[in-house]
Amino acid sequence: MKQLLVSLTLGVITPCCSWAQDLPPDFYHDAQGKATAFWENPTPGYVIDTEGDLRPEVQYVSDGGAPRTFICRESRLSFQLASVDTTPGIPDTIHRLDMSFTGELFQAPNAIPFMVREPVRHFYLPQCGANGVTNVHAFERILYPEVYPGIDFWVYGGSSGQKMMIVIRPGADPNNLLLLFEGQTELTLDVFGNLKILLANQWIRIPQAVAYQYDQNNVITNVPWTAEYTPNENNGVVGFTFGAYNETKPLVLLIGRRPWGRCTTK
Repeated sequence: MKQLLVSLTLGVITPCCSWAQDLPPDFYHDAQGKATAFWENPTPGYVIDTEGDLRPEVQYVSDGGAPRTFICRESRLSFQLASVDTTPGIPDTIHRLDMSFTGELFQAPNAIPFMVREPVRHFYLPQCGANGVTNVHAFERILYPEVYPGIDFWVYGGSSGQKMMIVIRPGADPNNLLLLFEGQTELTLDVFGNLKILLANQWIRIPQAVAYQYDQNNVITNVPWTAEYTPNENNGVVGFTFGAYNETKPLVLLIGRRPWGRCTTK
């Protein structure tokens, strides 16, 4: 019997003015997790597909949490999901779910890394050539700047796994934000407002977004609503329904599992 093992955490955050390259404060005050890192894939790199071909469009690969995330050029992420077979001799099956952005104002930026880690890694795999791929660095978080005008997208690790955060700066239009999922069979919502994605006959749940704002001192202001998903099952596009908020402050949408030990929201 196969079981799909998935732990997917997303987040949306909005930096403002000179804060545009600073990770906004976490709603739960969750410290940035040290278990998750994002390793660079220098061109032509070491990442290959199931056909054995190099994939230089992959910029960074996550390590230290599930699912493994391949962070690609032009604001595209691929999640590697495993169907684990407990029968000896039968290999596990790897599935791929892609997430990107879409819409008229989507700008397709490449990823930018922040906060380098040590030590480095060296890869001496068949696809790496005679000299290997050496001195590969890891980073603590990744930014896609300006996926739409005034909207940034972060990927980082928390105490309970990977998180993704979208930052909607003052003056930006949150209605431009549209997520595109590819590789699934179906998109829908459960009774709690979580996004459900059917992949390989198993449901993946992406928690409903937590909405909040913050000021230049990183003081968090609670927004009295949640950002509801609006999935379109026919084309894989997922938007958000927004309530009223202070348009002079960044709007943060945090999607993902709460930190360990946190049972309630603010």
